[in-house]
Amino acid sequence: MSRNWRATGFGVALYLLVGANLPFLPVWMESERGLSGGQISAIIAAATLIRIFAGPMIAAEAERRGLRRVLGALALVTLLSYIALFPGGPILLAAMLLVGTYVMWGVLSPLTEGLLIASTQEGRPDYGVARALASAGFIVSSLLVGALVEGFGPDWALRAMIGAAFVLCLASLILPEDRPAAARRPGFVQTLREGFGLYRNRRLLWLALSVSLIQSAHAYYYNLGSNVWLGQGVEAGHLGALWSVGVAAEIVLLVFSGWLFVQSRWTPGALILLGGAGAVLRWTLAGFAPPLLVLYGLQALHALSFAATHIGGLRFLNEEVAPAKVPVAMTINSAIAFGPMLALFGLLAGWYYDFAAGEAAGAQARGYWLMAVIALAGCLCAIPLLRRVSPKVQARAG
Repeated sequence: MSRNWRATGFGVALYLLVGANLPFLPVWMESERGLSGGQISAIIAAATLIRIFAGPMIAAEAERRGLRRVLGALALVTLLSYIALFPGGPILLAAMLLVGTYVMWGVLSPLTEGLLIASTQEGRPDYGVARALASAGFIVSSLLVGALVEGFGPDWALRAMIGAAFVLCLASLILPEDRPAAARRPGFVQTLREGFGLYRNRRLLWLALSVSLIQSAHAYYYNLGSNVWLGQGVEAGHLGALWSVGVAAEIVLLVFSGWLFVQSRWTPGALILLGGAGAVLRWTLAGFAPPLLVLYGLQALHALSFAATHIGGLRFLNEEVAPAKVPVAMTINSAIAFGPMLALFGLLAGWYYDFAAGEAAGAQARGYWLMAVIALAGCLCAIPLLRRVSPKVQARAG
C-alpha cells in the first residue's frame, strides 16, 4: 500500500471517530450519565483550554520522535479512555476521562491534517481527495451511529466510539514511516511570543476578533446541538443526517473555493463578513426551533458560518504576514479562534440550556439567539478588514 493511501486510511479512521463523538457524546453524557448542559459545556471548555497548550507541545514531540509514534500513542490513549467510560463509575472520574477524550481527538485532528498534507505531495490520492474521503468517513459514521442510537438507545453511541477508536489504533499500525526532525522546533514560549507579537498590526487584531467571534458562535451547536434537537422533538435517527449535511456543505465550498472566491476576486475580509452573515442568519432562524426540513436547510449554512470564515481567515493571513511568519501566525490564530472564546461561550450556552430545561419544548433552541448576537459582533469586527492595504498586496499591485 502506498504512503498516500496509508495516510488517507488513518484520516478516514479518525473522522469515523469524530463523526461518532461530536454529535453523540453529549447525548450519551446527558442520557446515560445524567450530566447537565452546564456540566457538559464545562467538560468541553476544559478540554478546549487544555488543547491550547497541549497541541503545540504534542506537535513538538511528534517532530522530535516521529509523527507515526505519537499518533499511535494518542490513538491508544483515546481507545483506553472510551473503554474506561463504559462500565460507569464515579462522576468525577468520568468527567476527567471525558475531558481526556476531547483533548485527544482535538489534538489528533490537526496532526492528521499535517500528515495528509505531507504524505500526499506526490501520487494518488492527492490532498483534496484524501481530505474528502476523510470527511466522507465523518458522514458515514454519523449516519450509522444515528441509526444505532435510534434503534438501540444512546448507550450504543459509546459502543460505536470504542469500535471507531479501535479502528484508529489499527490504522496507526500501517502509517507511513517518518524520520524525526534533526532539530527541534522553537519552544512553546518562544512560539507564543513570536505569534502574539504579530498582533501589533491592528488589522491582524481585527482578524483575530472577527474570526474568533464568528467561530465561537458555533459553541451551542458543537456542545449541545444534538441535545437541543432531541428536546424539540427530532428523532435520534435524524441527528447523524443533520450533522452530515453540514459537513457535506462544507466540503462543497472547500472544493469550489478557488473558483468561487479567487476567480471572482473576493477579498478575504469580504469572505469573513459573508461567513459571519451566514452565521447570524443560521443561528437566528435556529432559535425559532424550526421544523425538520428547515433544520436541514439551515445545516447547509455551515458552508458559510464555518468554512467561508475559515478560508477567509487563512487567505487574510497569507496576504498580510511575511511568508516565514505564516505558519506561526496560523497556529496562534487557530488557538485564539478555537480557544478561550469558544470555551467561554460554550459555558454560557450550557447555562442557558439548563435554565430553559423546564420550559416548553423548543425553548432551549432560543439559546441560538445568543450565538447570533456573538456572530453579529464578529461581523462588525470584520468591517475594518474589507480594504486590501497589506504590504504584500501593495507590492503585487506595484
